[in-house]
Amino acid sequence: MCSRLTSLDHTGSEVGLRFDHPRALELFRDAGQTVDGDVVRFDPGFLQAQAASAPAEFRVQARNPARSLEIGGDHMVFAATNGPPFVRAGDERRDGSLADLECFLALTQASGVLDTPGRNIVEPNDVPLDVRHLVRALEAIRLTDMVWAGEPSSQFAAEDCLAMAAIVHGGRDRLEAAPGVITNVNVNSPLQFDSRMLEGLLAFAAAGQPVMVTPFLLMGAMAPVSVAAALVQQTTEALAGVALIQLVRPGAPCVMGSFLSATDMQSGSPSFGGPESALGLLASGQIARHLGLPWRSGGGTLTSSQVVDFQAGYEAFNTLSSAFMAGKIRR
Repeated sequence: MCSRLTSLDHTGSEVGLRFDHPRALELFRDAGQTVDGDVVRFDPGFLQAQAASAPAEFRVQARNPARSLEIGGDHMVFAATNGPPFVRAGDERRDGSLADLECFLALTQASGVLDTPGRNIVEPNDVPLDVRHLVRALEAIRLTDMVWAGEPSSQFAAEDCLAMAAIVHGGRDRLEAAPGVITNVNVNSPLQFDSRMLEGLLAFAAAGQPVMVTPFLLMGAMAPVSVAAALVQQTTEALAGVALIQLVRPGAPCVMGSFLSATDMQSGSPSFGGPESALGLLASGQIARHLGLPWRSGGGTLTSSQVVDFQAGYEAFNTLSSAFMAGKIRR
């Protein structure tokens, strides 16, 4: 573990990360870090010191108190799948619609095993993009009584979702005192946070709402081909986002995210569910536990299979089981 963290310091201090937002650069500069244009290089130990101020466990309130979430420690939270643009019904694959989203939200509410619908179980492609975040949030509020996730991809979208969560939970002051909406911010790997994701991160962090910081790494594409080197990049990227959250609002809840898979070197396509993913996710969980941070596994039930078959089952198990076996939290 010590060698991993030494490599992390080297990546952060020698290579640095690009932040495409003046407020982020200002915060790091005021914290004494080296800012060269839009690249920030961190003092050794800075990222880990900032991570230490984030809570190891926290609670997120739901409209139905029985559905509130305990994040971190030995708690596990299961979410519905998020992000698909398509729906498959039998042999037919088609664009997702608002009616599909409503159906999946209702199923999540009734499932008894899923704890949150997240942000977008399926893209409602028949809803205009400029209001899609509003419709998704409204449907999650209307059709579930769970904790839901807000849109982080622009400041106005993030503020809209925060305003809707404040209505649900009795006002902005009460929302900030007891978090009630979550979000996931992806790093534009390798080693870059783009302006849109930073707008969302800054808005949710300022409001004290939990932010998951998730690098999206495919080994052999936007990350080194070896698991060990990819883990160094992933940890550096995630901790840089966690550090920024703590500079915005010390003690704000956040989650160290991971999404670590491989690239097929013959086809160039993602190779989900393989042993590289399983090993990388096991190590990711251990690193998060060592740092005392809650962890978003990023494993889910990923598969490269195009149909529901045996390959889909065992690849999905490879990634899902990693989250279970990644170890308990320890400071």
